[in-house]
Amino acid sequence: MLKRRRRATFKTDWRRKKTDPHPAPAPNQNMEPHQQRVVDEKTELDDKREKLSAFKASNPLYVKLPEDEQHRLSRQLAVMTEYSEILGERIGAFPA
Repeated sequence: MLKRRRRATFKTDWRRKKTDPHPAPAPNQNMEPHQQRVVDEKTELDDKREKLSAFKASNPLYVKLPEDEQHRLSRQLAVMTEYSEILGERIGAFPA
């Protein structure tokens, strides 16, 4: 029973639509190389995250997957979202 309740709570959490408070900025010639790598990483991650979200929302194959695999994909999406938010915070803290 506990396992099911955790999953239900988890599903509620990741499905909340959030607007990214720190979108990746456009490439900047004045950025340090390590800063640009962080921006590039966030851009690539956000693209993958959007594709996974679209797969879950509209691909009929998703509902045919075993429940455990659906849960793993949901967890993966949640972690990707959190990671993207952290990268956004790091980018937001770059000196101007």
